[in-house]
Amino acid sequence: MTTPTLKDRIVIVTRPAHQATAFCSDVEAAGGKVIGFPSIEIQVSAGAAEALLVEIAEYDYVIYISPNAVAVAPPPKTLSGKLFAVGTATAKALQAAGQKNIIAPESEATSEALLALPELQNVKGQTILIVSGAGGRNLLAETLRAREAYVQKAEIYRRAIPKNDTQLLDPVLVTPKKAVITFTSGDAARNFVSMIGTLAPALQQLPIVTGSIRIAEICAELGFQQTAIAAKDPGDISMFAALQKLPRN
Repeated sequence: MTTPTLKDRIVIVTRPAHQATAFCSDVEAAGGKVIGFPSIEIQVSAGAAEALLVEIAEYDYVIYISPNAVAVAPPPKTLSGKLFAVGTATAKALQAAGQKNIIAPESEATSEALLALPELQNVKGQTILIVSGAGGRNLLAETLRAREAYVQKAEIYRRAIPKNDTQLLDPVLVTPKKAVITFTSGDAARNFVSMIGTLAPALQQLPIVTGSIRIAEICAELGFQQTAIAAKDPGDISMFAALQKLPRN
């Protein structure tokens, strides 16, 4: 009989609760114990989705930044403009929403990888809509404007910090050598550090698995001590594969 690959491993999952079900099931099936500690709560901007559906047909290119953006306001199936996703997880969300012919980088789920695509090199005079949450990086919009495109951002949701009881993390403090933290966005990591307060010195010693190299860099800046294992993208399959790279307990 094959030994479960995550046997006795404690996996702290910081993904928003409504998106974590499948990933948590995979971890448990592999012998791991899940501690759900969402560090992001998605709050939908009132009327934003309805307004987007009215405006979206006017643009030559539409870029979705995250699966959350797709969940809040999926594009109409009759969309005529070119459709882009920042990574494979977002592309899969668009496919699940009935979209085809999605253009996305295969390397990493970052603005840099998206901007390197051949389809976004010559965009002078093109109208581009970026569908995202509030805040975040401005690199994508600024670079496309520098390439002389007309760029508009539709910020249809905001990321808030949920209220979690840090006592949920007590099992980690008892057996820290068995624990790992997963982060699928930079905001998830930032919020986590804010939420754990005085537990930070202990928890920032734990191994981490991140949804990209960029997120790993953010974690290092936040004070996490171990070199992160960076997944290809923040999707469930890639994150689970990255967990398999952890040393066996």
